[in-house]
Amino acid sequence: MFVRRFENTPISSNCFVIYTETDRGCLVIDPGTEDCSNIIPFLDEHSLNVEYCFLTHEHIDHIVGLKLLKNKYDCKVVCSTNCAANLNDTKYNLSEFEERFEPISSFPTADVTFDSHLVFNWHDMELKMYVMLGHSRGSSIMLAGKDLFIGDNLIKGMRTKANYFGGSKEDLLVSLETILELYSNSDLIVHSGHFDSCPLAEIKPEIEEQIAFLKRKLQKG
Repeated sequence: MFVRRFENTPISSNCFVIYTETDRGCLVIDPGTEDCSNIIPFLDEHSLNVEYCFLTHEHIDHIVGLKLLKNKYDCKVVCSTNCAANLNDTKYNLSEFEERFEPISSFPTADVTFDSHLVFNWHDMELKMYVMLGHSRGSSIMLAGKDLFIGDNLIKGMRTKANYFGGSKEDLLVSLETILELYSNSDLIVHSGHFDSCPLAEIKPEIEEQIAFLKRKLQKG
């Protein structure tokens, strides 16, 4: 399995393409460039067809290219049930507040949704998706082998924002504690929604600091 990271514009966020050497089908995560001009040349060069598009959450800088991908490749859109419900809510997708976009409420309907988790095989790979709330009401993560696509629930060098519509410090605390409990002793590579990917072990101290910070904030009310 190969993972390629591409920068979305006009808001700098990450889009990922997962593919193999032998299959022409690929999976796109968080298409945050409206015309998908950051990934289409690569897809064309490698003769890749987008079969699935996974959304880590419903914010505009991670979903604005979804309509084009769906129309061009007829791919299946996969996301949490809450993410699917909020795609066309301009408050939850933040397009109502982002000056670089007009309010957008015309995204395609998700094809596959899940309330807590979803596991399926794709090109001999097992993909595991889990709801992980905190940053948004529709946040989730995807584990593909040693690669953990975590959206904006965890970003190296930054405290996770939980003050958007649908965000929750209480949920974020649970999510970060769950990540440490499940994965802290593994050699996973974390692919966040912004900035560079890195080994989970490298940012474990940051996660622990965030957990302590959230506990202090919640205790103070």
